[in-house]
Amino acid sequence: MGLLVLGGGVAGTHAPRIASGMGAGVVVMGVDPDRVRSLEDLMPANAATLSSGPHAIAERDAGFAMAINADAGRLLNRPVAEAHDLEVATA
Repeated sequence: MGLLVLGGGVAGTHAPRIASGMGAGVVVMGVDPDRVRSLEDLMPANAATLSSGPHAIAERDAGFAMAINADAGRLLNRPVAEAHDLEVATA
């Protein structure tokens, strides 16, 4: 089980670093490819980064325990969260 972070702004940058430091596997997904590339340099080894869109979340069911929706709902909506049994925290 791990953490899915949607968006690479302030919350989307700090939350994965904290969770990774606590030993969680983390995936950060964002819609801006340039921002996602810059996050790759900031994230620890147990945090992966992916360029994404709403379709990618529905396709990627990696057994996440929780999602942090730091992207103001553009990437994750309630039906997708419920379909994947995700507990969602909005940053």
